[in-house]
Amino acid sequence: MGKKIIVNGIELDEADLEVSRFDAAEYLSEDEELAELYLKNALETASQAEILQAFKTLARAKGMTQTAEKAGIARENLYRALSGKTEPKFSTMQRLANALGYELSFSIKPIST
Repeated sequence: MGKKIIVNGIELDEADLEVSRFDAAEYLSEDEELAELYLKNALETASQAEILQAFKTLARAKGMTQTAEKAGIARENLYRALSGKTEPKFSTMQRLANALGYELSFSIKPIST
């Protein structure tokens, strides 16, 4: 018999609780507006590793093979570029963004003190 857990006054067995792994790609594949917000948020607030992860997640949502083909990048090279183990070239990131339907650009602003 499993351990009892009480949630909002309801007694449950551990077997009653099913936990699944969250995969953002499942939600980004069909919702273009959500995908854009997801990527913009990563670009505005995240570290380089998190930005690469956001691009990787969105590429998985769109299909890595299709994304690589649209970007003109071998699928293996796309995986490598988004692995976090290397720093992809800016040109690679531009091609990836274009393949995903976005234009990658920079802006500059003074550092707030």
